[in-house]
Amino acid sequence: MLNGDVMRYLIDAMIGGAEKAGTTSLGHYVTQHPRILSHFHVGDQRIYHSIEFPAFVSGSCKDPSQFERDFLKAFKGPPATDELVMAKSVGVLHRYQAAINLKDHNPECRLILMLRNPIDRAYSSFWYQLYRGEEIIQDFEKAVEIECSAKDPLKLPIDRRYLGKGLYFEQLNRLYTLFDPNQVFVLLLDDLKSKPNKAINEIFRFLGLEPVPVKTEVVVNRAKRVRSSLVARAIYKESFGKRITRILVPRVARIRLLGLMRQLNSVEESPPPMSTKMRSFLIDYFRPHNRKLQELLQRDLSQWNK
Repeated sequence: MLNGDVMRYLIDAMIGGAEKAGTTSLGHYVTQHPRILSHFHVGDQRIYHSIEFPAFVSGSCKDPSQFERDFLKAFKGPPATDELVMAKSVGVLHRYQAAINLKDHNPECRLILMLRNPIDRAYSSFWYQLYRGEEIIQDFEKAVEIECSAKDPLKLPIDRRYLGKGLYFEQLNRLYTLFDPNQVFVLLLDDLKSKPNKAINEIFRFLGLEPVPVKTEVVVNRAKRVRSSLVARAIYKESFGKRITRILVPRVARIRLLGLMRQLNSVEESPPPMSTKMRSFLIDYFRPHNRKLQELLQRDLSQWNK
């Protein structure tokens, strides 16, 4: 669709949801459909490209020329007339401005939101932020204590709000003020794990697409730990060295180098079990929020209170 002298490409469907709730796996599954164009590019070496389309979180979507450049770079070209354009950005669930930006971009966009038991999500997110170098505290219970004791938790860095990101009822209610609930499909990670093909076919029908067979055997974005927290922070944090590297090293080579550094600095490994005491605390913390979410979604979430 033409917008002045700039070609405006629309995102038809957006995968969002809670961080560490299976959105990456879902994206790689549903984008196997021949009529879906996405930035996942199934088959690529995943460490070398982004699994997020950040235009709505960053706000670059407000500049038509910049959005077109971002779109063509991420999607590797314009869509065919019969293709549905699908992106992924978990931020549209817990970042209200990102959701507003998406609504302004395409009021008819359909959202697929993945949710996970907020206790397991919080614990997994903590280990993920350690892996990224964003978290400097090595103890989950201490990180939770800091969040709970903060006078204003919203002033904490958003990536370290382990409990706040699990308040799904509030986040969904905000989205429903922007988008018609009929445009929103909520999927639980439990359902994707137990009956992946059934869940994915339901999504295809929600998108108005014919179901097709997809391969769901491969799990992507597995849990990892870092060999060195210092190296992790050096990779992810802004620095003078990074600014110099941007000037001297071509973008593709830089992305490949950082990807290789992440790979060498990580080991696939599940986190140790959460303490019984902490799990009991979090069950009590999330129980009233889960109850409201259960009423909103009209489905049993009692398994989250265990």
